[in-house]
Amino acid sequence: MGTGIYIKSDFFEDYDKYLHDPMGKLSFERLTHSGLKRSAMLKFLDEKKEDLCIDVIPHGTVQEIWDLYRKDMKAEMRWERIGLTDRILDEVIVYCSEELHRGEGKEKEYIDDAIVTYPYKYCSVHMRNEQFPESYRHLYIGNRVYYFTYYSLTDWWRSNVGDVVIYYSGSDKRELENDNFPPLFAIDFVVSENPYNYKSLAVDYNIAPKLPDKVYKRSWGKDNLKCVEKKFSEILTPEEAAKLLEEYIKKIWNDAFDPIRRDYE
Repeated sequence: MGTGIYIKSDFFEDYDKYLHDPMGKLSFERLTHSGLKRSAMLKFLDEKKEDLCIDVIPHGTVQEIWDLYRKDMKAEMRWERIGLTDRILDEVIVYCSEELHRGEGKEKEYIDDAIVTYPYKYCSVHMRNEQFPESYRHLYIGNRVYYFTYYSLTDWWRSNVGDVVIYYSGSDKRELENDNFPPLFAIDFVVSENPYNYKSLAVDYNIAPKLPDKVYKRSWGKDNLKCVEKKFSEILTPEEAAKLLEEYIKKIWNDAFDPIRRDYE
């Protein structure tokens, strides 16, 4: 007997063969370009930050960020409290195309240049890393959340572009069953460089994340910390991933949760 879940997607995952039912009446939509535009996405994260227990990167049009950074001392003081410093606030990430993700459609610019070239484009404050570009991902699958760190060895400012190394650091039970979030999504974070106020700031909300292929898992050996290369499918098997999603989707459906409904009613 099938799962009753029809996957509408533009890419394939190993768990699909255990989850996809061609005759399914419940729809699980997982389309690469179906997410919110950047401006709407960051505003959505702001609205949901209490539900998710997160902080969000400062964002707005280049003109709005310029006005805050250059003119509003109270805003500067507020940014300092969330871990941003003057040394960091000189650069912004300009979203030249708000529809694109995965490191595409954006440019890193000094704010003095961006205000001339892109005054009305949406942007967020750039968080520099002095070594490799680094970001953190919380990957929500069914009722579990998995934690990763991304590093790029070849791109000078984007952590998910080029030769990327992914570290896996564990998972927890997901505590979002009563909120309007999909059964699969990811939130990406960058970290402030203020050593006196370390804080993760959300920068991306992805409703069609791919599961990683190869990860490095840290573990303590007898004398030192070791990193072991593993396939993520050895940590979460495709069958287990399908089961997590199936259980969550069916619970959501039974609770009349709109975002995954198809027009079958």
